[in-house]
Amino acid sequence: MINMGVPEFWMPFATGACFVVPMLVFVFLLASIPPPTAEDRAARTERAPMDARARREFFLTYLPGLLPLTLLYILLTAFRDFRDNFATELWESLGFDQQESAALLAGAEVPVTLGVLGVLALLMFIHDNRKALLWVHVIMLGGTALVGLSTLAYQGGMIGPVAWMTLIGLGLYAAYVPFGCILFDRLIATVGAVATAGFLIYVTDAFGYLGSVVLMLYKDLGNPTLSWLEFFISASYVTSLFCSFGVVVSLFYFRTLTSEHAVAGGVQRLLDVPLK
Repeated sequence: MINMGVPEFWMPFATGACFVVPMLVFVFLLASIPPPTAEDRAARTERAPMDARARREFFLTYLPGLLPLTLLYILLTAFRDFRDNFATELWESLGFDQQESAALLAGAEVPVTLGVLGVLALLMFIHDNRKALLWVHVIMLGGTALVGLSTLAYQGGMIGPVAWMTLIGLGLYAAYVPFGCILFDRLIATVGAVATAGFLIYVTDAFGYLGSVVLMLYKDLGNPTLSWLEFFISASYVTSLFCSFGVVVSLFYFRTLTSEHAVAGGVQRLLDVPLK
């Protein structure tokens, strides 16, 4: 829009067009993935579609761990949506004009993307599912803590606005991205249940975007005079505090959960309940 003269209403189309060819290439690669081998099934447990009974029983069986994960995802999604949707207003509140904010918006996300992908890619070298699940929690805890600590450092004058927004993004997405599949894939393999990550992703997403709506209603109706920057700083502390607590609760729950307990208390319960 700024350098190439793309009209505002054609900008989404032009942006999407840049990704058409790469998307087709990677969809082809995904379609070419071979079916799981016996070794894959042994390492990750069998995955099968879940009916309503299986979904209900699975969620209730592991509720002490899944509930804090769902609650913290609500905050993470709301905070992420606010940061992304109002990034221009936030950069302008930090003293940058429209052209500077556009360049910073693109530039600040590059180290965030590379940092998060690099950290999560290291998990592929951890073959033990239980250990990998615990490390996912540690990464998420580090991310949620980084959101609050970087905000504190910015307010204390120890870092500038560009470094602050970059660290906010790094911490936020380090905690948010694992929910896409990594966290639940390792969780299911750890507890030894016959389930799918898709169900858990849908549950957290449904509640997560509800949190985004509530946050916007609060900002627009509950406190409309509060500046974008002040609201973002307050939201950073709230997100960091409560999400860190949620990760710790989930971490301790799944740390004490053994595969034998999961089979006895989870899968066996599914088998004992008659189909209706």
